[in-house]
Amino acid sequence: MVRVLALAGATVTVRLTDGPRPGPAVAAALLPVAVLAHRLAPEDRAPFVAPDDERWAAAHGRWAVPLCAGSAVGAVRVAEPPGGAGRVRSPSGTSGPSRA
Repeated sequence: MVRVLALAGATVTVRLTDGPRPGPAVAAALLPVAVLAHRLAPEDRAPFVAPDDERWAAAHGRWAVPLCAGSAVGAVRVAEPPGGAGRVRSPSGTSGPSRA
């Protein structure tokens, strides 16, 4: 679950910023979200429960929403934008191999 949200956050960060390493920014965003979700959720809707708790099945149902949303965002953002903005062009205008 966390991997899906982290991957979706990384793909969005890579697409929207020029930074080559999205990991620290995504981690800095996901950690407070997890802490706030735990602290601000009402007791009957706790996102983090023990396996022997009677709310275990309901918590899984609630986690399905951000999992599906993160998967959808990641799938949309990982695709190349229209027009081929991700194409690499040769600076010399040739199609030959690059020189070291």
